[in-house]
Amino acid sequence: MVCIQGPGRAIAVLAMAMFGAACGAPAGSSLPTASSVAAVPIPSAIAVPFGSAAAASPTATAAPVASATSAPSATPASPTASTTPTAKPAASGSATEGTWSKPRRIHDDECIVSSATIDAAGRHHVAAACGASITYLTSANGIAWTATSFPPPIDLIEASPQLSIDGDRIHIAYSLLDPDEGGCGDDGRRELGVYVRSRSLTGGGWSNPLRLGLEGDRLQAFRVANGVLHATFETGDGRGVVYQASRGARLSRIEIPRAVSTSLRVGDDGRARIAYATGDAIRLARVDGDRLTRWTVAETDRTSILAPDLVLGPGDRAYVVWTQSIDDGTGCAVPEPPPIDGTYFATNAGSKWTPERLTRSTGGTSLTLDPNTSALHALVAGRAVSYFSSRSGAGWSGVELGGTEDMTSPIVRLDPTTGRLVAFVAAYSGGIFVLGRR
Repeated sequence: MVCIQGPGRAIAVLAMAMFGAACGAPAGSSLPTASSVAAVPIPSAIAVPFGSAAAASPTATAAPVASATSAPSATPASPTASTTPTAKPAASGSATEGTWSKPRRIHDDECIVSSATIDAAGRHHVAAACGASITYLTSANGIAWTATSFPPPIDLIEASPQLSIDGDRIHIAYSLLDPDEGGCGDDGRRELGVYVRSRSLTGGGWSNPLRLGLEGDRLQAFRVANGVLHATFETGDGRGVVYQASRGARLSRIEIPRAVSTSLRVGDDGRARIAYATGDAIRLARVDGDRLTRWTVAETDRTSILAPDLVLGPGDRAYVVWTQSIDDGTGCAVPEPPPIDGTYFATNAGSKWTPERLTRSTGGTSLTLDPNTSALHALVAGRAVSYFSSRSGAGWSGVELGGTEDMTSPIVRLDPTTGRLVAFVAAYSGGIFVLGRR
């Protein structure tokens, strides 16, 4: 635990975030092991209705939104009881095919990379929290980069930016914070709400920031699809985490029971899917009107389960990675990770959810899927950033990426124009870097 006191507002917030990421990178092996933890999935989906709290947005919404049309989609496979799985041998040549480049610096400031995407034309987009402000970086070819900074209102902090592309526009959402002075264990930050800007993918100016949600909300995840703005927030009223869909000036909000952290995607049918951690379980929720239909992916009372990352494949099948670690009360001073700590993966593409441990490391994670081949690609930050791949989610291989020992907050994306993998990482010592896989 790093306790920061005093008036060093922007520096304190960035330092706390960076040291928090460092605590999540134990000295355990960052290569995959065959050990896994058993999941205890529920036998069938549970439909849980919630009141759809609709309220007028305190300010104008970010953009006019049209109702997304829903179409039938494949229902996720009903999970069944599972046994402790054993990792299968990796498909030949998966993680070791091709060569990763060395990290190449694209920005100098101390930042935390929060979001990255590559559009249909191959343009790269990165959003990072750098001190008290947000920096947006873009490149037409992944080589020459342009950086735009969004200075926050005086004495305020913009944090946790998330990018989303919808049609010919890119949107950036973020939390606005008021950094009061806090004591040890209290960062002193007061949430002022979530705001969003947008601009054309091909360039031009950004729109003025407009509030998305209610005062006190803090952003966790964000997507825009067919003009509908989807987001998950920590609420300022202490109710926990909610999902929100914005349609015009009307906000439809649904509570996510016991959620701590979330990952959000929108399916081909226009319905949102949310992977969320409760601390002792990973669950998948599908938004069906004013209710959530939920499945349990994995649960255990032996570790703390956090930080899911969700991707959707053909038929809206779900693929999830998350971290599990034992909190023994000693903070960062744990010399080696306990035996069941690690980064785990599961999918409902088969007949049941079967968690599999990729690595004993529990740093930042990122997952992407090639829709043409169904190959999965993951990054995990441990002692170094490690890359893992699987042909179909059954059998993984991994390799450490050279020159990434000082790096965190990894994000991996697939360039749809070349089929090339691109990784974005931040260094603890400062700077944002990009790596490519040839």
